[in-house]
Amino acid sequence: MSRPHALSPLESGFLHVESARTPMHMGTLGIFEGPPLRDRQGQLRLDDIRRRIEGRLDLVPKLRRRIQSPVLPGAPPVWADDLHFDIAHHVEHRHLSRPGTNKQLWEECNQLLGQPLDREWPPWHFCIIDGLADQRVAIVARIHHALADGLAGVEIATLLFDLDSETAPAPAGDGNKVNVWHPEIPSPLGIRALQDLDRLNEIGCRWLERGRRATRHPIRTAGGAARLGSAFSTLARSGLLRPATSLNRAIGSERHGLGVRQPLERLQGVAHAYGVTLNDIVLTAVGAGVTRLLEQRGEALPPDIQVLVPVGLEADNRESLDNRVSAWFVRVPLGTADPVDRLRSVSRSSGQA
Repeated sequence: MSRPHALSPLESGFLHVESARTPMHMGTLGIFEGPPLRDRQGQLRLDDIRRRIEGRLDLVPKLRRRIQSPVLPGAPPVWADDLHFDIAHHVEHRHLSRPGTNKQLWEECNQLLGQPLDREWPPWHFCIIDGLADQRVAIVARIHHALADGLAGVEIATLLFDLDSETAPAPAGDGNKVNVWHPEIPSPLGIRALQDLDRLNEIGCRWLERGRRATRHPIRTAGGAARLGSAFSTLARSGLLRPATSLNRAIGSERHGLGVRQPLERLQGVAHAYGVTLNDIVLTAVGAGVTRLLEQRGEALPPDIQVLVPVGLEADNRESLDNRVSAWFVRVPLGTADPVDRLRSVSRSSGQA
């Protein structure tokens, strides 16, 4: 009987701030060619898709674990094997009514993305949406931020999905078997309480160790404090006060999503021509969109808005799903008529961040 792995403070924080109107999952929409996913009668091979995904879960064991609350108050929650794991709960199927337009697809996406994941199950969900035009198939994926950050979410997709039609799900009955999974039985309540107490002691010991290092290495401690002070100074200079716009009101539970399509090669050409990044281009487009929205609402434009940009850390050589993220605060100007001026301003701000 092994000791369950505790959630990190950041992962626990994602759980703490979640509510019915602020779900803390990452959402992606992918649209795929339909024929490789269908049988000879044109029906979606849902069972085969589920079996293929379940057969790869051994590569990502965390996807079979649910969040278990602590016994003792103040102790961190832990990851525990889901004794009743059911792939059908995590890979579901919906079918659009005719004619299967993009508007109908976005309505389904809005409903899914606005719904928090059920914590009684491992916190991820794929919904396969059929009925689109040209026999296409959409997949709406939701992965809780406590489970993984954005970079790890991409790794999950590359593990669970095939990237070419030659390795489409094999037909049923061809010997494509799923490895038998044996979940670990949870510890009795008393043992879990002792494990929680041990984790609480570890937290206290870490703080004591930090205090010991601070007294033994005062110069190094002073340097760390100076760097921390510099970071707060940078935040203060960037302007922490939010502008008074309709975008900063309390939000509800409904989500309304829209899509914008641009060829990646074209955006890469723009980035190369101006010496900026693709992220800079996306933030520049955000500035233009917010400007247009506020103008349509008849609001006075603030000089800029501050955007919190999640940043993945240590992208290489990652051996497990976790959260290695920080954030930038980037100032995006509004009301600038010249998009090149906005792009250069965004690039400067993101460079400083």
